[in-house]
Formats: sequence, C-alpha cells, structure tokens
Amino acid sequence: MKELKRSRAVRVLAVVAAVATCATGTAQAAIYWGNYGSNGSGTAIGRAPLTGAKPNQSFITGAAGPVGVVVNGTYIYWANTVDSSCSGTTIGRANLDGSAPNQRFLTGAVCAHGLAVNATFIYWANRGPGGTGTSLGRANLNGTHVNANFIKGATGPWGIAIDKHYIYWANRGTGTGSPCGGTIGRANLDGTHVNESFITTGVDGPTGIAVNAGHLYWSNGCGTTIGRANLNGTGANPAFIKGIPQAAGLAVNATWLYWAEFANPTAVGGGGSIGRAKLDGTDVSKRFIVGASSPTGIALDGR
Repeated sequence: MKELKRSRAVRVLAVVAAVATCATGTAQAAIYWGNYGSNGSGTAIGRAPLTGAKPNQSFITGAAGPVGVVVNGTYIYWANTVDSSCSGTTIGRANLDGSAPNQRFLTGAVCAHGLAVNATFIYWANRGPGGTGTSLGRANLNGTHVNANFIKGATGPWGIAIDKHYIYWANRGTGTGSPCGGTIGRANLDGTHVNESFITTGVDGPTGIAVNAGHLYWSNGCGTTIGRANLNGTGANPAFIKGIPQAAGLAVNATWLYWAEFANPTAVGGGGSIGRAKLDGTDVSKRFIVGASSPTGIALDGR
C-alpha cells in the first residue's frame, strides 16, 4: 500500500511540473520579427506562437530600427540599424522571455542587417550606409572577440544564414530598382574558401536568406519572389514563391517557410505582414500575421 501511495504521489508531482512548465510558456515555440518602421523609426521586436495567434508587436521595446533577428535556446538577438542613414553600430540581446534587454550587447558593427548564430558564435552582415558594406562580422556568443571583418569582399550584404558546414549571405549591393542584380555568397564556417558568386541565377536584390537540410532560400528584394536552390547551388528557381512584394527576412523549420514583408506595392517601407508557405511552395498565406511595421528580420526558436 505504501508503494502504491508513493507511486501516485510521483505521478501527481510529474503532472504538476508539466502544468507549471506550460504555464510559464517556456515550452511554446515562437516566431520573432523586427519592426523596422518607417525610415527606421521602429523600436520593437514582435513575437507570436507558431500558430500566428495573438501576436505581440511590442514583445521587446527600446530597439532602434531593428532589422536582423535570430534566436538560440537561451537568447534573442537583433541588429540596431538606428535609421535610414544606417548609422547603427550595435546588436541587442535579451532573454527568450523578453526580459533583461541589452541594446548594446555587442558593438562594432557597421549597420548590421542579417544575423545568424550557432553553438559558438554570432555572425552578422555589415551592410553599411547605402549598401557600401563589404564584410561579415563574427563574435563569441558572450559578445567578446568581435571581428567586424571576419569575411571580406561582400557587396552590401543583407541576409545571412549558417548550417553545419557553411555560412551563406545575400549580396544585395546598392541597387534599389528592379532588376538590381546581386549574388548569394558562401564560405566555410571558419571563413575560408569565400565564393561571392555561389548563386547568380535569378538573384534580384537579395535580402533575407535561410537554409535547411535540403535547400537554400532567398528573398528577391528588388522583385516579388522568393527563390530556392539546392545546397550545392544548382537547380536555382528564382520564382519558387511569387507575388511577395519586397520580402525581407526568411526563416524555415521542418514544415514551413516564413517571410517578413518589408514593403507593399503602394507604400515602400510600409509592409505589415508575416507570410508563410509549406516547404514545397504550396499553402501560401501572405498575411499569416498582420499588424507589424515594415518587418525585416525574422526568426524561429527551436523548441
């Protein structure tokens, strides 16, 4: 009888622990985005569960024209461009629950745009004023050992993504019309074997970039499409998803591809939607989440 009571007590404690975990929200996967705002006037990072329900457009406040956003199992990071003059030099960080924001977690960037993170380092694209930047930066996850010129030779880089072997980036350049060209670059994670023209077919002012186990995706910021290619750069399809006006940041998980709509046809810099589609390009939802302010960077946590 004592053993039965003890077993029941253990089960009760397990249930209580599970309920408490759900109540804190720590087990709920989420999507995050930077609300850049008109000419960089935005100050907030948005957040919603992966269902898109009840988005919080001011999950973190105090940012300065945030663009790139990335998360790992502990923190969320964002790039502060400051304004349309692109004078920002900082990357912010906060706990995943939005607490303890530090707008100057990392300094020494040059108008950082895209961000990427792994178990050891944080990487960023130094787009520079007017797209004049030519480098990718890297630092330890605690913000030390900042190397703003980890990879040199880029052309106005915007988006950045990493997998187990490579780092990829979008060379958007300084063009603003359509078409405005550009390339997708690639290098080893240690910064060697730099190829600034890894993908050139159908790349039109690339902004966001994302990678999974099968494909590389990029948004054509000077057009209205999202492109896709094999991981070795072959099979490029520049119009994998169509009808997306100036998509910016991209994020991908095992089922969905998400994008931030930086602008719409009638208000440049005035987009307000987060879109979503299945990985085969079907079930496109262009207004999966609405109410954002020129969203740019976008990220998913891995929970």
